[in-house]
Amino acid sequence: QQQQQQQALSEDVVVSSGHHQSHVDAMIKLKRAGKFAAHPRERATPAVDDLNCVRSPLYLTALLMCALTKQRAKTLAFCKVRKVTELVLKYALKELSLSAPHLVAKVKAYRSGYTKESRREIESQLFSGQLLATTATCALELGVDIGSLDSTVLLGFPGSIASMWQQAGRSGRGTNNALTIIVLFHSPLDQFFARHPRLLFSQGCESAIVDPFNPFLLREHVICAAHELPLRVTAETMQSLVDWVAAFQEAESDSDGTRHMDFLQLNARDLYAKDPEVYEHHLNVFEDFLLFGPLATTICGSMEEKDTMLRTVEGFVLTNLDARPAMKYGIRSVEQDRIDILRVPDRTKIDEVDYTHCLWEVYPGAVFLHQGTTYLIQDLDMEDHAALAVPATVDYFTRPQDFTDVNAVSTIGRGPNELYAWGTAQVKRQVYGYHMIQEKTFEHLGRKDVRLPILEFHTRAVWFDIGPVAKMVLDERRIDVVAAIHGAGHALKTCLQLHVLCDLSDIDCEHSPIDKMRARFFRVILYDTKPGGLGLAYGAFESFPEIVDSAVMLLRDCPCLHGCPGCIHDFACSEYNERLDKEGALLILQSLRLQLEEFEVRGGDTDLAQK
Repeated sequence: QQQQQQQALSEDVVVSSGHHQSHVDAMIKLKRAGKFAAHPRERATPAVDDLNCVRSPLYLTALLMCALTKQRAKTLAFCKVRKVTELVLKYALKELSLSAPHLVAKVKAYRSGYTKESRREIESQLFSGQLLATTATCALELGVDIGSLDSTVLLGFPGSIASMWQQAGRSGRGTNNALTIIVLFHSPLDQFFARHPRLLFSQGCESAIVDPFNPFLLREHVICAAHELPLRVTAETMQSLVDWVAAFQEAESDSDGTRHMDFLQLNARDLYAKDPEVYEHHLNVFEDFLLFGPLATTICGSMEEKDTMLRTVEGFVLTNLDARPAMKYGIRSVEQDRIDILRVPDRTKIDEVDYTHCLWEVYPGAVFLHQGTTYLIQDLDMEDHAALAVPATVDYFTRPQDFTDVNAVSTIGRGPNELYAWGTAQVKRQVYGYHMIQEKTFEHLGRKDVRLPILEFHTRAVWFDIGPVAKMVLDERRIDVVAAIHGAGHALKTCLQLHVLCDLSDIDCEHSPIDKMRARFFRVILYDTKPGGLGLAYGAFESFPEIVDSAVMLLRDCPCLHGCPGCIHDFACSEYNERLDKEGALLILQSLRLQLEEFEVRGGDTDLAQK
């Protein structure tokens, strides 16, 4: 078993064609054809001659980027997270400093968090051709004109088919040929496509899900709308809508007008046919209410109490007429509070992170990377919104240790036969320590405690409870039920990306610690990691049977016996995948799928399914 595990670890890098050498051959052919010329002072990258000896996907990506840079191929390497972007850059600069030092200045990183001036400078250098290679997050996936590229390297499956084609399409614009290399991690989703490569090219783009009535998002839209024109979402307007629609249907008035709003949208053509002039008049009056929903009335009322908004005859307006809220609110994040990262001793701002991520990235003692330079976080001041970073030379990286508690507090909808449900959940998260891990050997160097505030918020979640039959079988086989639930959560979280357009950081499950466990339901739960929810839980609820099928396929088709990084592990697991059981997870998911199939065979209960 140890030999099998070692072999699996040595094969943790897979490229889209299935072999590294085919891409190396392609690059060699390009070079022989005279498209790229080597510099006389450059020496070959050692690992290019035998990429099979490279076990780290990050290091392999760095080596590929170096090889392409030496051939003067303008290259963009996409990485999933900011820290990985910096690590790949660090490895690439180290390799180039030994083999082609004159090219070091032509390789940089690009990601969110850099100052606006730094990002614009890098964009300009990319467009003008001053840079030959760049490591980047999805910040360069679209929306920024960086000119034409010769090649793209994707470190890991991007998380969606749509992103994969978008990133690959960054190279080859125009009439020139291009090369795209996908370096797959030994992670569940990456290995799923390694085992089913045809799906990578035959599967359509995922469904895009958004919740426009998330109160955190809606509040910012309402403020921006009220700045442009008076917002007609008063309680009187809502009551007028209810009264008008009630005249066309036999229904009691609901408290918030939601049902009448839905009725108006569904029966607009019939209402227009009855009296076009009256319909157009009322539509103009109710337009804001139809766009922003009943929750906008509550939001505006709350802001009126705080003197941020003023109620006029025409509707709600901002009290500060000179305000420009559209310039204040971002379009890439729900959270607006940011933590500035200041370099010590001159306190120059070098980066920024949002409030939530600062607890996981810039806690005291954390190793922080910026443009290939290593810093140690000296202090984190939440009140002043600042973190102090000291330049350092260390050979380890840090990883936070946190505890997350998720409770379903209310149910919005249920699936067939009430086998699964979705609704509101309360989330409590706290970082209480971090591990120090050696860069090259991944040896655990130690652990330290930190004291950080608890992050608490409400969001949306989808869940199902373990049935008595599955629980009985798990007990009979002496399988740790908690470990099985943990594994099932990992599998569902991974396969959600196959059906709903999302990032793994936007959805999560409960991760079960070894030494801590409170009394609770035997329940598998997935939740939106953003306050208020982004709509992903509802998307998971709508596609839940298909997600369960994919999760069963993921675990069943992996040849390992007890679970491995290619099927049941989650790289973001806060408990380091220590309490997992593959057999139990597969049993839970198969049991749920059998119940869903049985419901379908029997024809289902229409009323209950609708509920």
